Amino acid sequence: MGVSALKVAGCITAMYSQHRQVRVGNHGQAVPIMSFSTQQRPILKALAFGDVLHAYAE
Repeated sequence: MGVSALKVAGCITAMYSQHRQVRVGNHGQAVPIMSFSTQQRPILKALAFGDVLHAYAE
């Protein structure tokens, strides 16, 4: 069940990060928080771990 939870949490977090926006720059341009590498790395790492662990569990 832990592997499934990791996969689901990774997917939910990725979807949230794509929809959630912050304002940056002088003009206040809205960009998704997924565009920042500090968001991308942990989310993609969790998604990758979920897939790898799922493969090992089978």
